[in-house]
Amino acid sequence: VIVWDLPQKTRVATLAADGVKQTALALSADGRRAVTGGQDGALRVWDVAEARLERMLAGHAGAMRAVALTPDGRRVVSGGDDATARLWDLAAGAATLRFEGHAQAVLAVAIDAAGARVAAASADGAARLWDAATGAELRKVDSLKGPFHAVALLAHGQFAVGADDGAIRLFDPEGRERMRYFPSLNR
Repeated sequence: VIVWDLPQKTRVATLAADGVKQTALALSADGRRAVTGGQDGALRVWDVAEARLERMLAGHAGAMRAVALTPDGRRVVSGGDDATARLWDLAAGAATLRFEGHAQAVLAVAIDAAGARVAAASADGAARLWDAATGAELRKVDSLKGPFHAVALLAHGQFAVGADDGAIRLFDPEGRERMRYFPSLNR
């Protein structure tokens, strides 16, 4: 993994994971820490300035496909080929919750700014929303257009997903209906 300072057009760090391909990446808001997920199912936490591996945490069976950090950088959510998402406490060095229910790989994950909700989008064509404190499933949305590849948590409890058809769908977790649909401009 190579970290760049785009305004300066300079390489900041190269994060070498002993030959293990890193398939997911998230950077802390201050840019000091990077979290990567590898094909070996391990979560790696890096000090970017020192290009040093701080911690490696094993968890997923199979490759990790997505990682996301909370704004304070204390927790991470990950998703992988084992069809699970996991919530990690970086200070404790452990996964605190395992979110299940998907039938295929989790391709995208998100955690809201407060760290209260976790979302995952899967190759099985479903997106799920969970309570990050209890692990309770709050909402499931099924796609009619193939796998979901993207998920985002927005203000006021809304969440968005992107599917194979290139469209973005916006949902309210309290209701059962799609709030907005943004079709792909390429189809």
